[in-house]
Amino acid sequence: MARHTLALLCLLPLTANAASFDCAQASHPLEQSICADPTLAEMDERLSTTFRRARQFGIEGDDELLKEQRSWLRETRQACAATSDIAACGREHYGWRLQELASLPHAVESLPETGALQLNEASAQFDFSLALDEPCADTSCEGSGRLAVLKKGSSKPLQVIALPGVFLSRRADGQPLVNSAQLYAYQGVVNVGDFNFDGAEDFAVQNGNRGSYGGPSYDVFLYEPRVRAFRYSRALSALIESTLGFFAVDEKAKRLETFAKSGCCWHQQERYKVTNNRPVAVWRFTEDATVQGDVVLLTTEELIDGNWQVTESKTLPIKDYYATP
Repeated sequence: MARHTLALLCLLPLTANAASFDCAQASHPLEQSICADPTLAEMDERLSTTFRRARQFGIEGDDELLKEQRSWLRETRQACAATSDIAACGREHYGWRLQELASLPHAVESLPETGALQLNEASAQFDFSLALDEPCADTSCEGSGRLAVLKKGSSKPLQVIALPGVFLSRRADGQPLVNSAQLYAYQGVVNVGDFNFDGAEDFAVQNGNRGSYGGPSYDVFLYEPRVRAFRYSRALSALIESTLGFFAVDEKAKRLETFAKSGCCWHQQERYKVTNNRPVAVWRFTEDATVQGDVVLLTTEELIDGNWQVTESKTLPIKDYYATP
């Protein structure tokens, strides 16, 4: 039993059974329902494949995704065991999880033969070919697609990435907008920079406008020298989605900087170092005009020896602080 439970949690490769595990050892009610329900068994197989695909394409390894998957499995087993129709509960939970994992970028074999947009101005080292699944000539387009990454001047892709979401904006001349991060404006469909400060170019693809206040959201890809290819960074992608616009890259200080707001009267800038390809906040500056009437509270904090410390705090009259020079 212990051996079977470990196999289920780790989502080992598919066996000859209808499900992704040995049905002869099924003992939990949800496991038994999976083995008895062809639709749920097929979903279990599909989830196993989709999970492995997502984990292999993650720059992080992706240990966090594995922890998340194990937590989802435990919660699903507990929730469905408590219902009168375990199979229906399983189909519902598996459907949600499949949708979540299918929304992550992943590697594919090739681009469509025709219709790809050439993005050769974004990077000094790489060219990009972007093929939307539904071709679009409008000023802005949204849908799914594929992106090929090529060494500069080459015609052979280094890799091709399936993008469940793409948001493309065009310049006045009709060409796709790239390397643009102007706040409250259309941003680049591809933005290039060294996001983890390892000396190699990385890139991000706008996947929609799911950020704060309807701002842009991005899928971030970091170059992995070990495999000479790009891998998906869930952590940096989540950082953009949780703030307002694409992060700024300070190459000299080796910091990423984000901006966030809440209504008219609360703003915050944060700076991050990148450790093991993950952003770690180390500095923040907050403007808060919501708590003390006609003044704004200005607070600077820094991460010092692993603890946040207020290094400066003061109040100023709102009319003076926000006065136009």
